[in-house]
Amino acid sequence: LKNMESLMSEDGHHIGITNAIERLNLLYPNDYTITFENNDTGGARIYALLPYKALKGDSNEYTTR
Repeated sequence: LKNMESLMSEDGHHIGITNAIERLNLLYPNDYTITFENNDTGGARIYALLPYKALKGDSNEYTTR
């Protein structure tokens, strides 16, 4: 993943992560961070840091943590 090598097998499976990263590159070129980790107890953890831009007329107030 770190080298952006294709994860697609010959039968076309396991392309979800690659597809998601390609879409992030289209939406937020050079303006996002994504990190993949293995959990100690099994499974995986994904952290994504995406830019927030309020839409004009958005009445919701958001705060940063």
